[in-house]
Amino acid sequence: MILYKEDCETQILCRLSEYGDMLRIPDAAYVLGVAKECVRRRIVKGLIKSVIINRTCYIAKDWIIEFLNNGHTVKERAWNFQTKRDKIVMYCQEPHSRQEIQEYFGYSTKEYMRKVLTGLISEGRLAYTEKPHHRNQKYIALRL
Repeated sequence: MILYKEDCETQILCRLSEYGDMLRIPDAAYVLGVAKECVRRRIVKGLIKSVIINRTCYIAKDWIIEFLNNGHTVKERAWNFQTKRDKIVMYCQEPHSRQEIQEYFGYSTKEYMRKVLTGLISEGRLAYTEKPHHRNQKYIALRL
């Protein structure tokens, strides 16, 4: 499923309207469509403003809107509603090697990465650019 920037922003604003003026981290994670740890990291980096009251971290709606308007997560928000396999196919719109794909998505073992890539090839979503076991093998998307 592919969602465009406008669709993602509409979903986020609809979710945001369900809450009061202040949100806790789990609520902000739900609204943004990311994991709680992602919200925490963005707070630590200073990308999302927050305030701590009685050992609980709160984020104002205005701060979330400000964060979104700064364009920090447009790419992540658009990709968040897709599976990892969909993300790999989108990334492979231009040819990439297994190692490039593995490093970009943070997979630790090449055996697992090869399993994922051969699965996508058998589904007809990716294709080889060379013969299957060529040393300069790259993968390219056939369809989204």
